[in-house]
Amino acid sequence: MKLLAVIGLGLLIPSWLCRKLDYPTEDWLRTQRGFNPVKEQERLSQEKPDWVLIGNSMLGTRIDEEKLSEISGLHACKVYRPGSQSAVWFLILKQLVLKSEARPKWITVFFRETDLTWPDFRVDGLQEGGIRALNGHEQPEWHAVLRRDATLVDRTLDYTSSTLKSLLPSFHLNQRAHDYVQSKPMRLTRVGNRLGVDDRRAELNERFALYHLRDDLGSDAAPSIDLDDDPASDFYRHGPQVFDPSPSASFLPHMINVANEHDIRLHFHRIKQRPRKAGGDRQDSPERAAYMRALREWLASQGCVFTDETKDPTLTLDMYADGDHIKVSRAVRDKYHAAFWSRVKTAIVP
Repeated sequence: MKLLAVIGLGLLIPSWLCRKLDYPTEDWLRTQRGFNPVKEQERLSQEKPDWVLIGNSMLGTRIDEEKLSEISGLHACKVYRPGSQSAVWFLILKQLVLKSEARPKWITVFFRETDLTWPDFRVDGLQEGGIRALNGHEQPEWHAVLRRDATLVDRTLDYTSSTLKSLLPSFHLNQRAHDYVQSKPMRLTRVGNRLGVDDRRAELNERFALYHLRDDLGSDAAPSIDLDDDPASDFYRHGPQVFDPSPSASFLPHMINVANEHDIRLHFHRIKQRPRKAGGDRQDSPERAAYMRALREWLASQGCVFTDETKDPTLTLDMYADGDHIKVSRAVRDKYHAAFWSRVKTAIVP
């Protein structure tokens, strides 16, 4: 009994302290930098856009909300998290856009190659914070896709881990500790200037941005330049090679289901990777071409729209910054928006 009492107290006191300290106020959540679900949800609730675009930096560098709204006549908003992939896009759709009650007429997902059916791509590391902020691990679809092959041992460990996390939450405590530790050296670097911590961080991010490096370097944490002339030899050789529409294979069917439940039309837009040389476009391997045909046909059968910019001759090598990102200059952005709207305007109707 004494041993049980000691163990109980050893769990009870830390659990009480974690619950007392970990759950943040709404005001604190609004102060968080980068991708902030609370701010994004509030923005969508207030603006109630007709058109929401979801993706990673492939979307972020290509689309300007005001410009797209101007040329389309639709109120457009983009919600993107750099480096994210299909698991996060599904959570943004379900946990952010739908919960905002914005009820857009259209949702567009920007993707590259086989992103849409590669569910375990980038669900750890830098993306883990965003996934936890969107309660990703608690979603039934998460378990249906990513834990479908879990053994009894895996399920036992999952249950034990989730129980401990509910008793001893630490996600927001970790965030606050990270911010506190990071702010100290930031303050030390302000010697000789009057920049605040946030301004100093922005200055350093700008100074070390990728676009100051060679333009042909890979971007978005994945090589975008093939090592030889075989299109299948790129980074996506590690992903799915055959299109599989089953609900256990990817988050794509679940995205369509939740959108249909709310009478929202889905549009999937394949972006053009950086051309290997001026005047030359990448060619799909036979396997990739078959995958894209199957994807296009299946999306059409589900009432979705599919567009593909990979063979657009107006998207030239000189428009690219680092890797597959588009340059931020006004001239390049205007050219891209014109090409994008020309491609999708017959499908995206008010």
